[in-house]
Amino acid sequence: MSGSRSSELEGKRLRLRSVEVRDIPTLFEWYSDPLLMSLYDGIQFPTSDFESFEDEYRFWLEHDVELGRGGSFMMELRYSGRAIGECSWALV
Repeated sequence: MSGSRSSELEGKRLRLRSVEVRDIPTLFEWYSDPLLMSLYDGIQFPTSDFESFEDEYRFWLEHDVELGRGGSFMMELRYSGRAIGECSWALV
């Protein structure tokens, strides 16, 4: 994520950090999984193809997040850096 809204929280085993552009391929994989998405309770991003998803998520990061109208965080294992989840919020 560009700009100054980047943040991070760290515990013993987990890190919660702002989503960055480099996370988009992982997020696409998750958002394209019908089983995972059946558990998701938020806004559905287009997952028909990677380019559409990337455009939508970049717009989210560069506009809504940067303007403080939302946020998106990756949950990752602290020692391996492996992403295990994502959480987002948005003003509606």
